[in-house]
Amino acid sequence: MRVLASIVEWDKVLDVIVNSSVAGIGVTAAYAICVFGTTRVIDMTKAGRIPEAALYGALATVMLVVTLASAVFGVIVMTTK
Repeated sequence: MRVLASIVEWDKVLDVIVNSSVAGIGVTAAYAICVFGTTRVIDMTKAGRIPEAALYGALATVMLVVTLASAVFGVIVMTTK
């Protein structure tokens, strides 16, 4: 019986597809939430709702840090492989 050699390693291809999809959607969502938080800060500040503005500001800050950290992590991964 002959065993055919596989040219493509499908498990690694699937791994790349899943990881890139999760990273792409995750980073995009984090940045979108950052923009949402920033716009809500402006709206809440204009309306005089300072506690809510502070919460949205914290949300925007956290999501900005997540976005920047993911970009740094991506550069580190690309330069070490």
